[in-house]
Amino acid sequence: LSTLAPSGQELGRLTVRAARDTGLPRGTRVVLGCFDHPGAARGAGVLDPGDLLLSCGTSWVGLYPLAERAAGVRQKLLVDPFLTPEGPWAAMLALTAIGVTIDKYLDRSLLQPGEEPSGKYRIFNAAAAASPAGAGGLRLDLYRDPTDFLKEVRNPLEGHPREHLARALMEGAALVTRSKLRELAAAGIGARRLVMVGGPTESPVWPRIVAEICGLELALGGGQSAGAVGAAMLAAIGSGLYGGLREARAAMGGPTEAIRPEPAAVRRYGEIYG
Repeated sequence: LSTLAPSGQELGRLTVRAARDTGLPRGTRVVLGCFDHPGAARGAGVLDPGDLLLSCGTSWVGLYPLAERAAGVRQKLLVDPFLTPEGPWAAMLALTAIGVTIDKYLDRSLLQPGEEPSGKYRIFNAAAAASPAGAGGLRLDLYRDPTDFLKEVRNPLEGHPREHLARALMEGAALVTRSKLRELAAAGIGARRLVMVGGPTESPVWPRIVAEICGLELALGGGQSAGAVGAAMLAAIGSGLYGGLREARAAMGGPTEAIRPEPAAVRRYGEIYG
């Protein structure tokens, strides 16, 4: 195995062969990076205990900076060295393949004849915005095996417009997230602030649903590029441009947008979902 080294350390320079294969200049610095979600946490400024990164893609991954590694291990979370020894560890939970399941619902039940698949996310957002909280009573289990989709799911959708389907998908993802956050909070791993990155942050509807169902202030920062920004920060540190991550974050981190849950909406979701 290779020698262990901290993220952000220069490992050497690009070899002649690597330069030829990549098209990069000979002698380019090679800096050790990191796992993708800890990279997104760096890029989005999720650096301190009490923060929580929600990285939404094929799977939805929650990343907690923790002062003690053992706390994450006890909950059987994936633990990454992250900012140790000077800073916290990172403990990660995964809502595995939830994005894949949502896409299957969109492809097979949301689009109507003649509508282009390329426009499905625009249609998804517009439909969800047109539905009331609670999706007209439609409930979808996003961990249900969608292999036999038409047989298993068609009946629950009958009698509901696609607006309810779109809203139920967004609320379903937020409810699964809330369930995991509550479970970990009861075990002593809590969050005061939620930072959301990934494709769903581009929705004008979904982040607020997440904030109000989870009852947490939510920040948007980095979108689908947070992991790349974190990698660029490590490259800059390894190249000597910045003395550390917080300095790099101050120089390279983009603006964030805060979403504060409306108390009335939080109460309404509590009435609907408990």
